[in-house]
Parts: sequence; structure tokens; C-alpha cells
Amino acid sequence: MKVLITDDEAQVRKGLLWKLDWEKEGFTVVGEASNGREALRLMEEKEPDIVLTDVRMPIMDGIALVKELASSYPKIRTIILSGYADFEYVRASMHEGVKRYLLKPVDPEELSSALKDIKDELIREKAEEYREERAKKLMEDQLADIREQYLLQLVRDEWAGLSISEEKLMYLGLEAFCNQEVRFLSVEIRGSMSRSDLRALFLPFRMICRELAGERALSFVDASYPHMVHYISRIDDVNKLATDVQRAAKEFLGLESVIGLGKPVRGRGLLNPAMNLPSSHGGKARST
Repeated sequence: MKVLITDDEAQVRKGLLWKLDWEKEGFTVVGEASNGREALRLMEEKEPDIVLTDVRMPIMDGIALVKELASSYPKIRTIILSGYADFEYVRASMHEGVKRYLLKPVDPEELSSALKDIKDELIREKAEEYREERAKKLMEDQLADIREQYLLQLVRDEWAGLSISEEKLMYLGLEAFCNQEVRFLSVEIRGSMSRSDLRALFLPFRMICRELAGERALSFVDASYPHMVHYISRIDDVNKLATDVQRAAKEFLGLESVIGLGKPVRGRGLLNPAMNLPSSHGGKARST
């Protein structure tokens, strides 16, 4: 983990460097600053995890630095170094993000213990963030799969008898597309390659299509047409989306593709069971 040392006395900074075997302890001192303002200038460049700072410094003192770090870099951990006479002054800043307060001259064991506690805390937080990100990604993928199944039912005329509530539309992210003019768009990959090669490329092709959809469209696939990806797109975005997909398929996968466009549908017409897919379902195709 990366540490930035801030103290207006060069000898103090050098003393801190000598007190620990930083690399052995699992830390790297990425920079030194002589005051708070200089430390802030180094933040973007050095990206430290921990800032050690003295309290009494010219230009910008340690307390002002801690407050600025708490505001602009809330994940940064700070250790205050100061003399005994400043204890009450420093204690008032503890809520501003200061994790530990160490008296000068700093005891190596206390410094090592403070750094280790912060490192363990950061590791736990990063592990929790990773678990949360994985859980969020899993939920997003599951929701995307459910939404694709609903869209597939829509275009297969299977909506009859389904309960379509506002809550369900909101949950699936469909309500916005039910309140404006939209258009079906199909993209089919073409090429002289073998079926096995096409199958191997379809997953990355589908991932590209899903990524390009963003907020302007919803993508889904139909197992009956294994080399096609379908969209429901906002009417103003459909041509740009078609161009983006064809360009990305060609640039990243070397795939040629054809585009099929369905008729524009306005408002709740999206939920009309008479809707059909374009291209091989009767839409107008456009080749690359």
C-alpha cells in the first residue's frame, strides 16, 4: 500500500523513513511533502492509500489538510503526528478522517501497529467492495436475462394472458420504452466461416451488442436465430445504434453483418401481441 509523508522538517521525514522496513511491512512511501498544500498537489500523481501528516506546518497545516482530504478523498486514511501539547487540538479533528494519533518522537512499534491496522481495514473494505460488485453484476446479468425472455415472448406473440403491470415494466426497465416511439432492430452476422467458428464468435458478438445498447436500447436474442441479436431502440437512436454495432463487429471481431429494421411503434403499441421481429421476420435488411 502507498504512503505519503507530510512534515515541514526534512529530518523528521527522513527519520520516519528509517524507522521501518517499509517494504517488509507491505508499504511503499510514494512521496514526501513539506506542507498540506504540497501534499494535495501530490495526491493525484501519487495516489496514496495513507497520509502521515504533522499538525504544525506553514502554508497549510495538518488539520486543514485532513479536512480537505476528508472532503476530496474520503477513502484516504490519515495518521496525525504531533507533540503532546497539541493533543486536544488534534483530538477535535479525529472525526474528519484521522485514523490514529501518534506522539513525536514516533515509536517504530506504534507506527507499525497503526499502519497494519489501517492496512487490514483497507483490505477488508476492498474485499467487501469486490463482493458487492460481484453481487451487483450477478443481479444485473440475471435481470438482463429475465428481460430478454420477456422481450422474446413479446415478439413471439406470447404476451396474451401475461400480467403486465407497471411495477413489472419498471423492474425490467421497460417502462421508458413503453412511453415513446421505438423501433425493432435486428443484427445478423454473416460470413464465409464455418458454423463452429460462427458459434464461437457469437458470444463476444452478443456481449458487444449488449454493451453498445447502453440506455438507448434493450437487446435480446432468440435461440431459433442463433446468429442474430435484436434490439428495441428509441426511434432517434436506431440508425446510430445500427452503425455502431456494424462498425464494432467489423473492427473487433472481423464480422460482416446485416441490419433489419422493423416499423416504428408508438407508446403502448410496444405491448401489442401483433408485433414482429424485423429482418427474417419481414423487416427491411441493410447490408454493410
